[in-house]
Amino acid sequence: MARPSKRNEIAMQSLPLFLENGFKGTSIDMVVAACRVSKPTVYRHFPDKNALLVAALEYWRDVQPGVDWSTVTARALWPKLEDLLLTPEAVRLLALCIGEGTRFPDAQRVLFKHVERAWRAPLEQWAKQHGLDVESFVREFDQRLLRQLMTPAAEE
Repeated sequence: MARPSKRNEIAMQSLPLFLENGFKGTSIDMVVAACRVSKPTVYRHFPDKNALLVAALEYWRDVQPGVDWSTVTARALWPKLEDLLLTPEAVRLLALCIGEGTRFPDAQRVLFKHVERAWRAPLEQWAKQHGLDVESFVREFDQRLLRQLMTPAAEE
């Protein structure tokens, strides 16, 4: 497997920092230390911290596993969703974008577009194929996601 580009490597290694410390609490100095690169190297690839967060979210989005929802049975659906889509990392990313989204609307758009494309649209299609009321199904998904978002980290 090819080694990720320096840009992707910085984005990938900055993601845990954003998840742990939030946008405001993550400094470029922290990114420099975690990535073992110089500040000019970070700024060569990213003009500001917002661009770095957008790149980190895009990298995360791109490495998420694809799912063939047509093969998932009704009984296996919710466990599959929890295993793939409602992971602690994904929920923390959503919480970060919801909580601090006004500071980085571009990052929020990247994540919410991913949620729509990778989660909501395929699940709505799955619900239709299985003869379920799509509105009720989506409401159930949203409620499960909200429960995950509202669960304190200590309870995970």
